[in-house]
Amino acid sequence: MLKKACLFSMFIFVFSFAVSAEEEPTLEQTVKYISNKYDRNFDHKTTTPWCPEKKDARVTVKMLESCQLNITISGKCPAASNSDKEILIEGFLIPLAELDPSKVEVVGDEESSYIKLTTTEDDHPVIIHTLSKSTWKVSSLKLPSIRNYDRTQRLSRAFKHLIRLCGGEEELF
Repeated sequence: MLKKACLFSMFIFVFSFAVSAEEEPTLEQTVKYISNKYDRNFDHKTTTPWCPEKKDARVTVKMLESCQLNITISGKCPAASNSDKEILIEGFLIPLAELDPSKVEVVGDEESSYIKLTTTEDDHPVIIHTLSKSTWKVSSLKLPSIRNYDRTQRLSRAFKHLIRLCGGEEELF
């Protein structure tokens, strides 16, 4: 009888460990992962029309209320600001619940690649702010480039997971 009890206890322990090991990363863990990947792998040479010569650029990723992801690129842009101060170069406000996780795609090659996000509808809910103080809305978005294709693939999976956590759904047909 004692042998059966020990075996049963061991089975319960192993089963509960296997179930807990399969838990998905939380919203907070996923945002932290994305932020860390950008922090370590951002392609600083990436240029934008309003800042052709960035210096010391960095990407900041923050989760706002209602699953709005805020991604900003800041750095020194001598051509635009005539100074060596750090300024906002580009910012994205992304409503994750309105994105389609199946439309997260990696574009590029081993040298430099980026993630493209697309919304479920063509109502242009993604807001982009630029250094030139202009703002516009789009239905698809090219995120800042990463220097390594494999890391971009991993980042893509993290974005898909984050979109699903926030209620983003794939189109039915």
